Amino acid sequence: MDDRYVGTLELAFFCTDSRERIVGEVWHRLDLKLKEDTYRRGLAEGLRYGADVPIDGIGRYVKVIVYDHRSDRVGSAIARVY
Repeated sequence: MDDRYVGTLELAFFCTDSRERIVGEVWHRLDLKLKEDTYRRGLAEGLRYGADVPIDGIGRYVKVIVYDHRSDRVGSAIARVY
């Protein structure tokens, strides 16, 4: 697989209620082995990944944290659920 872009991402999904108390979470490890065209498209358009997060209560916000082992970088995003 020398012709692939290889990496590992750790993803954490947190759901919180209206007072920002955690009502659900799930953690995933994503091992990437991307072909050249998929890698280039991911750089241009981003990568999509979804997860089901079981919750105990009413979720209002979702926060996703992504950690890249190779570069030792972290990113996050928060969205309100309507």
